[in-house]
Amino acid sequence: MAWDFISVSTYVEAGSDNITLNAPTGAAQGDLLIAVIAYRAADAFTPNDAAWQLVATQQSSGDIDATQGIASGVMYYCIRGAANPGFQFNRTGGNVAQGTVLCYRGNDPLVASVYDTGGAATLAAIGEPALAAITTALNYELVVCMISHGDNSLCSGVDCAEGETVASGATDTTTEPTANTFLERFDRGSNTGADTGLCVADVVRPTSGTTGTFFAVAANTTRSVFIVGAFKMDLVGFVKPRTNTLLRM
Repeated sequence: MAWDFISVSTYVEAGSDNITLNAPTGAAQGDLLIAVIAYRAADAFTPNDAAWQLVATQQSSGDIDATQGIASGVMYYCIRGAANPGFQFNRTGGNVAQGTVLCYRGNDPLVASVYDTGGAATLAAIGEPALAAITTALNYELVVCMISHGDNSLCSGVDCAEGETVASGATDTTTEPTANTFLERFDRGSNTGADTGLCVADVVRPTSGTTGTFFAVAANTTRSVFIVGAFKMDLVGFVKPRTNTLLRM
């Protein structure tokens, strides 16, 4: 089987303290769920449900000025069980936060170690979002990128330097993850509190190896956060689909 994009949940925004995200529609047992939260201030988010595993987090030093501030961000993932996990992520205090959950199908539902590798960085100075390369181990890995802005901002042109990749365009929540073409799944800015923005895009890398530098274009440049996670596809199912049908001679 190839990667399928099932849905992205309705976004949630919180002015401070905890945030409880929404379940993505159509999620089933064995699916890959990815939770992303863009926020401001130094108060870290931790999941209320131990099913969630950390990809990466970046926290500012508490800079919450209204414009061109320093973003914070976090990405978690889990394999959905027979029921949805809890979607509450806890913190003490803080400022504006917004988040969503994405659902994918194409990982091996029996393998918990679907996560391969990732990276995260906060820009050292105000500029366009960017992140150093990661190196994937297997063919056909799903690479999910999130960008958190330190101001109310949208984002475009998510891309990486290696391979014949095509930068993301308008938000697309219907096309399946595509080899060498970035698809933007979520893009929203907020004027609440210290202001923030969140963009999420994905791509399938048909061959393993280095991605080259990740980059994007922000409507309002800040000291943004860029987080990337790479997830392993069910290569057994991709090469020879599983079936419970008996062959009869």
